[in-house]
Amino acid sequence: MNGLEFTAKMRAGWNLGNVFDSADDKPFCAERELGYLTSRNNPVYSKELFQAVFDAGFRTIRLPCSWHNHATNDNFDISPVWLEAYKKAVDDALSIGFFVIINIHHDDGFVIPTSEKLESSWKFMGSIWRQLAETFKDYDERLLFESLNEPRLKGTDYEWKVIDYKNEIQRDALDAIMTYNERFVKLIRESGGYNTSRYLLCPSHAANADSTLIPEFKIPDDDRVIVSVHAYIPYEFALAPIGNEAATDKFDPENPSDTKSVDKFLDGLYEKYTSKGVPVIIGEYGASNRDNNTEARAKWTEYYVGKAARAGIVCVWWDNGSFDGDYENFAIIRRDTLDFPYPTILAPLVKERLLTTV
Repeated sequence: MNGLEFTAKMRAGWNLGNVFDSADDKPFCAERELGYLTSRNNPVYSKELFQAVFDAGFRTIRLPCSWHNHATNDNFDISPVWLEAYKKAVDDALSIGFFVIINIHHDDGFVIPTSEKLESSWKFMGSIWRQLAETFKDYDERLLFESLNEPRLKGTDYEWKVIDYKNEIQRDALDAIMTYNERFVKLIRESGGYNTSRYLLCPSHAANADSTLIPEFKIPDDDRVIVSVHAYIPYEFALAPIGNEAATDKFDPENPSDTKSVDKFLDGLYEKYTSKGVPVIIGEYGASNRDNNTEARAKWTEYYVGKAARAGIVCVWWDNGSFDGDYENFAIIRRDTLDFPYPTILAPLVKERLLTTV
């Protein structure tokens, strides 16, 4: 089975956002460790939640996880309490029948993409992945590892900019990320068990759509590596805060000005990757609720997911548990009552589609 055949089985995906990935800048503290699970106003996840997501038609769960608040010493040993809680979530999802993606998420202060910070960053990243590789090495191929979430020059003017490889700072950042990806693949492959053939996800700078498409970005030379990319586009509709003067609550799939950024992105991924047999997973995407613009979001979802399927690409919706507010209202299931309040958005999300690269 090749990579495109494998990802085709993953179908629709869903993120358990703002749970295990919840983080702050505080050091490890055993007394409040599991408090992170509810620190972003979400209930503790349940197996019943996973079952509801599966029953709705999703077949992939991404379990974002941040680790620095749970590293107990200078060797970044993971707290057994945290690791066991995370392992249980992985086990619950796999037992239901999901494909599961695990990663290093909001550890941006510990993995910095510069040549200056390369070795100190790898000390953290390598330690975390050695422990995860050992913990999960006997799990079958339905468990996938993602090297990093959105590695980027955080806090700089370049944080969300498309990589310009002629710029020395940006070139250095992309080279560092590609080095991290190479080391990650090598570490996992050498760790034994199913890790020798497990599918692995690798992103570009910030997992940015355009930075994934530049010719200078290359994934490790391994026939079981998947390109990891995120895209909340068009930004003005999908992600921009409600108060942003450019924000809009409208999307018309018949209007080329509304669809052009989606078309450019997905056509580019097809041309560079899937048409050549390289699998791609959009690990985060979604359109934020804007004063209940549900009809427009449903049209956007149908257009985005349908075009991605025709390009042979799997999409994993970002659900952070938030329904209301000025920014990032991506929730599609109520985690307390387990109901889906937007059936017209859910339907195109989980519609069974034949992924193709023809």
